[in-house]
Amino acid sequence: MAAFVYQPPVVPKAAAPKPTQTFRPAAESFTPKPVVQTTRPAAESFVPSPGTRTPVTPVVTTAKPKTTTPKAPTVTPPTDGGGYVPPVAPTKTIISRIPITDKDGNVIGYTLIYSDGTQGYEGNPEYQATIEAKGTTNVNVIKALLLSSGLPASLVDASVPFLQTLIKDGIDAQSAVDIYLNNKEFTTKTGTVLTSPFYTAYGFYNEGLTAKLSAGDLFNTVEGYKSTQTKYNLDAKFTSQEYIQKYLKNNISVATLDKNANRARLAAVNADPLVVSNLQQLGYIGSNADLTDFYLDPNVGMEKMQQNFNTAALSFEAVRRANTGITFNKANFEKLGAELTAKGYDEAQTQYVASQAYNTIGQTLKPEVGLSNIYEGKQAADAATIQSELEQEQLNSIESLRRKKLIELETRSFQGQTGNFTGRTTSFANYSSAGQI
Repeated sequence: MAAFVYQPPVVPKAAAPKPTQTFRPAAESFTPKPVVQTTRPAAESFVPSPGTRTPVTPVVTTAKPKTTTPKAPTVTPPTDGGGYVPPVAPTKTIISRIPITDKDGNVIGYTLIYSDGTQGYEGNPEYQATIEAKGTTNVNVIKALLLSSGLPASLVDASVPFLQTLIKDGIDAQSAVDIYLNNKEFTTKTGTVLTSPFYTAYGFYNEGLTAKLSAGDLFNTVEGYKSTQTKYNLDAKFTSQEYIQKYLKNNISVATLDKNANRARLAAVNADPLVVSNLQQLGYIGSNADLTDFYLDPNVGMEKMQQNFNTAALSFEAVRRANTGITFNKANFEKLGAELTAKGYDEAQTQYVASQAYNTIGQTLKPEVGLSNIYEGKQAADAATIQSELEQEQLNSIESLRRKKLIELETRSFQGQTGNFTGRTTSFANYSSAGQI
């Protein structure tokens, strides 16, 4: 009997499922899902028990396709067998580029005309780079010009943004300097109004002046005032905006202010209470003011100031001889001060001639009053009138007709009598026609 050999049954292979291809919407890139095929492992050797026949059940693993839910908008896959091409959203295109140029013909940028009718702008990078380089050069040129005019570096450096704006508007260096120094404001091409930094610091002092100063003169004068205030350690009020504008309006030069400040310093060193009280009587300073307020009074011009100085000097020489009968007479003192000023006298010259004059008047006044009483009786002149006549004779060489007549009467009386003269206060021998003793 032939030996039995077991032959396992032939099991057909399971067909792999077809891959599922999913089309993605336009917003996603389409990548087909790879096909996964799983096969049954090779049959193992099987040795059944004798006389036993066991069927083998095939094992099949099926790949589950990944499914997605399409997003709107729904797209239709291509039918020509080609790869998926997502739809392109409609876009606007540039149909025209119109150049924009500066005054020299250089292209600044372009006006863009789009297919949908809208417009845009595109700058020219090369032009911008050129302007920036040129602007830096021009600013340095303008700064050099301003510094050479004497302006402080701190002011010039702080003015750079203003100067750069002028350059961007196409203003050349020299014109920019002129605008900066002589204009209050500048209006840009875009309509922005800018105030010149120089006007803010100095230019406004020109407001209200009939004859405006040039930028250079204005700067030098204002800084000169400030230097004088520092030099003599004056009160800050003397360089306040109010005082400076008044000094400018009254044409007070820096040299004059310096000279007057020095006068105030010397007067303070020799501090004489009578000087201050005399000025207060004249109304030149207030009750709480000092000599500095008199010498640096911003409310009077140079000529009037000199006249005040002369009047004060003359008045002082008069009142300090009050014990001789000389009285204070503001109207006379101011009249005489003005007359001496008109002759070109300064304060020192006025003080010298006034000292000589009032020394003589002080010796003559009382005898003259007595002489008038003797010869004029009820028509006798009072001391104030005689003092005024003597002031004119001594200071202006103007002889009084009244006094001349008295001298003639005294002369005849002297010639008609001999010996001692009784009941008389003076004699002709003590007088000259000029009233000198």
